Amino acid sequence: MPLPSAEAAKTPTSGPGEERILAIDCLPSLAAVIEARGIGPLVHARHDHLDARLLAKVDPGHVVAPLVTAGFDAIELCETLRRLGYRGRFSAFAGRLPNARTVLAELRAHCPEIRIDIVEVDGL
Repeated sequence: MPLPSAEAAKTPTSGPGEERILAIDCLPSLAAVIEARGIGPLVHARHDHLDARLLAKVDPGHVVAPLVTAGFDAIELCETLRRLGYRGRFSAFAGRLPNARTVLAELRAHCPEIRIDIVEVDGL
């Protein structure tokens, strides 16, 4: 199932105090895992459509994405977000990692302006 384009991404209705969550290149299986953890609703977009206009339209307080995809990794995504002026939260989802703390430290060193977390999920 293809991911929606930036133009197709719809900004969900948010209640007072709810933050918008931008999901970058999250396949349906990953989106289901994220939403099962109580993170949502998600606004879906593709990495290659991420730009200042999309960030302004969605105005996310939280961005979620896979740690690694065929087209980019979390470091590249964080650097793009930082360059676009994003200063919110970023959560990278991955299967179990041999040393998640080392990966997290590297991500945070590249983009200290963004609050970064890694979420490990069995079977991902």
